[in-house]
Amino acid sequence: VTINEIEGNRKEYKKGDKVTLKADHMAGMKNSPATIVEIQKGPAYMVNYQPTNGGKQVTNHKWVAEDEIEKR
Repeated sequence: VTINEIEGNRKEYKKGDKVTLKADHMAGMKNSPATIVEIQKGPAYMVNYQPTNGGKQVTNHKWVAEDEIEKR
């Protein structure tokens, strides 16, 4: 999730912080407790992609970090 999808107004978080999610792009996510396990600074993207295993097209997958994108 992005910082905008966490309850509260904190600007900085650290690994191990306990938070409540505002995100609702997956079932059961909204208002769920979570623990920060990794922090990545930089842009995050929504992407559409076709899985290489032949699965169904994925639309508006949230969130992908820049280093997870393979440019072609």
